Amino acid sequence: MQRIIILICSAILAGCASTPMSDRAARIQVHSQYSTLLANCQNLGPLKVSAQAAGTLDEGFSEAQIKLREAAVNLNADTAVIVSSDRIMHSLYNRERVIHGAALRCY
Repeated sequence: MQRIIILICSAILAGCASTPMSDRAARIQVHSQYSTLLANCQNLGPLKVSAQAAGTLDEGFSEAQIKLREAAVNLNADTAVIVSSDRIMHSLYNRERVIHGAALRCY
């Protein structure tokens, strides 16, 4: 019986583990809105990412930001700006965070 409880707890904790971030993605600057600091940056294209959140909505936002950074790396950007963020409640325990943004090259 204890083995079953340990296995269930392990599975739950593994589901809460965050997505690993690459070294290149860790160097991406993320801005929460457009500002004059980004006026001279080259716009490389739009970004749209989503992440499922079993726990709090903050966990979904963190996962989505990691995915946003990875998507910006794929466009050879050095900066990502968040244009909008949506919360979608599919059910009580099935939540989704969607981030719309833009990939920029500023440096």
